[in-house]
Amino acid sequence: MSENNIVSDFVDFYIDYNQVEDGGTLYVNPILNEERSSQGTKIEKVDYYWDGKLVLTKTTAPFIWDTQVVHKDTEPHSWTVSIKYRNAANRTNYYNHSFSNFTTIKDDECFTYFKLMSGRKDYELGETVKSIVKSFKGKKCSKKTSIKLYFDDELIGESSTFPYINEFKLTDKKIGKHIMKCAITQKEKDYSYTYYNEETVIITPSSNM
Repeated sequence: MSENNIVSDFVDFYIDYNQVEDGGTLYVNPILNEERSSQGTKIEKVDYYWDGKLVLTKTTAPFIWDTQVVHKDTEPHSWTVSIKYRNAANRTNYYNHSFSNFTTIKDDECFTYFKLMSGRKDYELGETVKSIVKSFKGKKCSKKTSIKLYFDDELIGESSTFPYINEFKLTDKKIGKHIMKCAITQKEKDYSYTYYNEETVIITPSSNM
């Protein structure tokens, strides 16, 4: 599965969603990070597409889309969120977020992901990086999941309950590229294995300096 963001103007959206079993309800929620967007930015309309077809248009909040995901034999699916927004300068722009190869969770499957709660990778020195880890399990999955979260090599959080939200303030950090890494460990009886999700964070000088 893969995701893609197309961004214009100075705006920051986080697209929140869940993973589901066959027959479950998918929730997609576009969240405007107002403090990281042009002043006065407002959502005017949100279009949702499922497998390339327009399935819902919303012009008033809440802009959440929920739909039952069925017909496992037709997988994988794709969905797209197209957001029309306007800023204080009265200029209209669009933000598009696409998710391809979307599949339902099998009965014995466990799925965990780590993401920045932002559509952008750039953060000013002194800003707080907000991230989230979500974990989903099929009905027959007995694995236990735990995570450790690192900024470069510094341990900044750990949890075995989800969703887990971490807020990390960028103080005394070098300007430039950094890596946030989430070590995801799944354990079942005496067997365990660990895999990693990574996100890039680019620190820029503070505008207050």
